[in-house]
Amino acid sequence: MTAVVFDCPCWDCDLTDRFRLPVAAKLLEAAGKREAALACRRIADKPDRITVDDQPWVAMQALDAQYLDLFFHGRGSTQAYEALMSSAGFSDEQWARGQVHAPLLAAMYEPQLHLMARLAVPSLLVHGEDDLVVPPHIVDLYTSQVPTGAVHTFPESGHFAYHEEPDSYADVIRRFVINHAH
Repeated sequence: MTAVVFDCPCWDCDLTDRFRLPVAAKLLEAAGKREAALACRRIADKPDRITVDDQPWVAMQALDAQYLDLFFHGRGSTQAYEALMSSAGFSDEQWARGQVHAPLLAAMYEPQLHLMARLAVPSLLVHGEDDLVVPPHIVDLYTSQVPTGAVHTFPESGHFAYHEEPDSYADVIRRFVINHAH
């Protein structure tokens, strides 16, 4: 491997959930779903590590139609994504392929941050300014621990910069790949 791109990586679901759950709780409060907001806060405030058994995604899904808003810069982006997905014409089997990470969920709660210091090849961390999967302190940790690393933050994106800022995303990735192709 000569280089690597990390696109909104979740290197520690515990830290991701502690960052994202309070945001979900505020949205739930605003929607009048007080009990669901409390459930999110209880998980986020858990004294020991959040694990797959806590099912934080279930608590956040109480947002119903607003759930996807956790992953986008703005409501317009969420609506554009929903329209694209509903017109995609995928079969149920094809949609099911989008859940390939489900068997890996437990492993995703095992912290991987310690591996950053071992990165010896050039790397690029890309994420959206409003991405709730990559908390700012994780970006800071990457910057301080990975001397061969670079960060690009897409200012008008959440978790799916390739959808919200596709031209800029393609340019950033293309430049990195061209600069590190051997």
